[in-house]
Amino acid sequence: MHNLIYGFSGKSNSGKTTLIVRLVRSIGGRIVVIKHDPKGKAHIDCEGKDSDLFFRAGADVALLSPKETTLRLHGALNLARVLQNIGECDFIFVEGLRHLPIPKLAMMREEIDPDYLGFVDAIVVGDGVDCSGVDVAVLHIDCLDSIIAHIKTHALDKESLLQKLKEAEC
Repeated sequence: MHNLIYGFSGKSNSGKTTLIVRLVRSIGGRIVVIKHDPKGKAHIDCEGKDSDLFFRAGADVALLSPKETTLRLHGALNLARVLQNIGECDFIFVEGLRHLPIPKLAMMREEIDPDYLGFVDAIVVGDGVDCSGVDVAVLHIDCLDSIIAHIKTHALDKESLLQKLKEAEC
């Protein structure tokens, strides 16, 4: 199993990031996370540092160090371009992009949000959530092993997604 893609959706502050962190720690191996930031709220660099000054001056910046590499570009790359540049890994988790044609779950810890049900193959709920009438898999937030098993069973390989994205461009 390599380069398997699975998505995570849900309202803001629903627990998507917390779940992904738990999964990364539990699954192990090389996992890449692509986070969609539709409102541009994420802060990537430390203000006043050299790399931030270069970026603010208009340059694209690659920061290379023995411990990490950061690439910061003006403008956006499309998802296919990002995926093509990800090397071998075990999983690629995508947070957000609920309309992307990949298997995904939605975090609904306190109540069912029907707006997400048409885009997911599973929901993650907490105690006491009424799931009657839900026609996707229902996973409990505290049953990490069953969430991992579901992801491993339903994840899509990267090449299949790249093909779908290519066909959508036509």
